[in-house]
Amino acid sequence: MPKISFLRPIDQPTGKQRLLHELAGCLQSHHYSQFKLAVGFAKVGPLARLTIPLRKWKKSGKTVEGIFGIDHLGTSQQALQFALTEFNRAYINRVASSRQSTFHPKLYIFYGDTLAIGFYGSHNLTVGGTETNFEGGVKIEFDRSIASDEKTFQDLLECWTSLLPDKCPATELLTQSVFDDYLRDGLLLDEKHSTRHTSPPLLTRHTNKPSAASFKVKPPSSLPKEILTESAGKPAKAKAKTKGPKTKIPPVVTVFPSGTLVIQIIPHHNGEIFLSKNAINQNPDFFEFPFAGQTVPKKSSNKSYPQHIPDPIVNITVYDKNGNSLPNLERPLFHLNMVYYEAKSEIRITVNPELAREIPRYSVLVMSRPEEQANYDYDMEVYYPGSDLFNDYSSVCNQTLPSGGADKPRKMGWL
Repeated sequence: MPKISFLRPIDQPTGKQRLLHELAGCLQSHHYSQFKLAVGFAKVGPLARLTIPLRKWKKSGKTVEGIFGIDHLGTSQQALQFALTEFNRAYINRVASSRQSTFHPKLYIFYGDTLAIGFYGSHNLTVGGTETNFEGGVKIEFDRSIASDEKTFQDLLECWTSLLPDKCPATELLTQSVFDDYLRDGLLLDEKHSTRHTSPPLLTRHTNKPSAASFKVKPPSSLPKEILTESAGKPAKAKAKTKGPKTKIPPVVTVFPSGTLVIQIIPHHNGEIFLSKNAINQNPDFFEFPFAGQTVPKKSSNKSYPQHIPDPIVNITVYDKNGNSLPNLERPLFHLNMVYYEAKSEIRITVNPELAREIPRYSVLVMSRPEEQANYDYDMEVYYPGSDLFNDYSSVCNQTLPSGGADKPRKMGWL
């Protein structure tokens, strides 16, 4: 009989077992040649993280098909663009009025000639659904050479095939024309302008409940550096013309919106903190770049530089090596100076010098967009080296930055 195991809700936020890792493992398995999914809501985040194994999967002649719901603006245009580009076939399911019925399954099936596996539960195809949310379900493994397993597998597969257009009138093949129609009708979320809704939440929040404060959520995996493109301002000249080995899997989708930057910082005594021009190139919308304002030099003979005007309003929270917040270093609703120094292609932010002096070198800054209704622009959480969350966030930093003369280069990543 099929082997059934349970996906426990507690295991995703703690990082013990995540659906994204299960999907990535199946895509790399030689046992499977077909991948079929049906989800109510989809964002580009998990698809971006699966880009490399998906392309290798297809390059080896294997097939991926997906059925997506688009009710309640739960699916983004970026996710569907990805499916149009990277999937063999994709479908849309929508009842004329979502008030009558909502497409809401979460089903992932892999199979080959002899083995099959299915995941059925509450996991939408979003970063939260596949990595950080409390989600539950079942994992069912089949040996197709056993008659009883094969019968049960066909029952599971029919959960997917019964949704195809020939059996379900609410489903239609996704084509560029169909995509354009739904986009024109305003039925698809645009993640590029909605990162405050779609970004992973910061993992510690002010709370009066000790039990809630003590529960730590492991960060989601970072976006693979191989699929990030420099999309702002001038293109990356070196990457376009440099001799040497080419990227094995070139990026197709140019923008993967992210609402959270994770970066190591080395604060200067005057309060300046260098971020990264690479980060601006990869995700200019996160910084609202290019900046509309200009600095006002103290001396008229000095050069003026692009500045974010008005100053972004941020909430700054600092955590020590034991993971405890430091109330004396909190800066609520702080006016953050953000300047782009063109001569050296540097973006700098400025905090209080007394705050900067308290932050150890190579601490991790997690800079995130809040909910759209918030009255400020960024949450900024700083983690001293030594804490568990510092280690978790450090593992997200999968891009090495130019050292700039420092004893070791800093790192950064996007969630």
